[in-house]
Amino acid sequence: MPIHSGPHRGAPHHARRTARVLPLLTCLLLTVGACSPALDWRDARLAGAGLSLLFPCKPQSQSRVVEVAGQPWSAALLACDAAGMTFAALALAPPPRSESSSQAAGLPAQAMDGLAQDAVARWGPLEGAQAAPAGVRLPDGVQGRWTRHARAAASGPALRTQALFMATPQGLVQLSVHGERLSDVALENFFGQLKVMP
Repeated sequence: MPIHSGPHRGAPHHARRTARVLPLLTCLLLTVGACSPALDWRDARLAGAGLSLLFPCKPQSQSRVVEVAGQPWSAALLACDAAGMTFAALALAPPPRSESSSQAAGLPAQAMDGLAQDAVARWGPLEGAQAAPAGVRLPDGVQGRWTRHARAAASGPALRTQALFMATPQGLVQLSVHGERLSDVALENFFGQLKVMP
C-alpha cells in the first residue's frame, strides 16, 4: 500500500521525493476487489522490478507514470484479497539511461529507513520486532527493510501490516500484507518465495 510523509531528516532528497510520490497510488489499491476467500498460491511476476513471487489469489494489475525527482517513473502494482488479508506488490522503475537509475540501484540504507518511517503515518505505529517473518530470507544481493504496524480501529480489532521495502537495480519495491490477523504461513509464502528473475 502506498505511504505518505513529509521530509525525513537525513534522507537524501531523491528518497524524500520518492516517498512523497507513493500516495498517488492509493487509488489503485482502493479499486482492488476480493479475488478468493481461500489461499490459492500461484506465481506472479513483478516484471518492472525483475522479481517473481507467490500470490495467494489472482492479482489485479495496474500501472501508471509518476514523477520522482523530476523524472517520469513507471509504477506497477499487483494486489488481491484472500482470507481476510490484502497482498500487494508495488514497483517503481526509473526511465532508461537516467541518472535516477544509478541512484535507485545504490539507494543507501538511510533512504530505505526514510521510506519505512513514512509508513508509520499510513499504517500506524510500529509493533513488535521489525524483522523478517519466521523462515523468510531475501535473495542474495537484495537489500531490504522490514516493518510491522498496527493501526487502531474505531471499533473492532486493529489493522495490522507487515511490509518490506527494497532497492533493486531496476528501482524501488514495496511488498505488504494487511489484515486484522496475519497468517504466519501466508507471510512466509508471500515474502519467502521472492526470487530475482534471470
